[in-house]
Amino acid sequence: MKDVTQLLNRYRECVRHLWNTYFFEAAFSNTDWDLADEYEEICGQLFSALVLNQVDRRTHRKARAFEQSPQPLSFFRVVPSATSGVPIHINREKKASPYWDQQMTFIKPDEVDLRFIDFFDFGRLDFRELEYCRVRIVTSTANTDLADHDALLECQHVVVLFDDAVL
Repeated sequence: MKDVTQLLNRYRECVRHLWNTYFFEAAFSNTDWDLADEYEEICGQLFSALVLNQVDRRTHRKARAFEQSPQPLSFFRVVPSATSGVPIHINREKKASPYWDQQMTFIKPDEVDLRFIDFFDFGRLDFRELEYCRVRIVTSTANTDLADHDALLECQHVVVLFDDAVL
């Protein structure tokens, strides 16, 4: 597996800057959800060009922030960066909900298999930091009931690995 953390962080910084500099003011002041959706389409194209093209997976697509049940990109494995564990916010339901309040709030790398969905902020029309990495829990030895739940980890606490064996 190849470490692609910096590749994804470059994309993250690109779209964060794009939103905050060119889209935020108009979208926020007018509560313009259509503009936010157009921005998401642009993010998908940038992700393809800046990330997927670099790992020879250009035919895949990153989920858009407004999708109700976004699918992970299974070839991007997200690993907590500290062996002692990192904070995690796990979605209450297997289907996406606005509640990230499962009882487990800390996870170690050897307790979970996480797959990348997207970067995340709570407010879609607000100023964006994209401080979280949204993932799908594939398996968890800490709590098997958490499989198929989405979770959020702070970007500063993860490493993203590209598994070229996964198509």
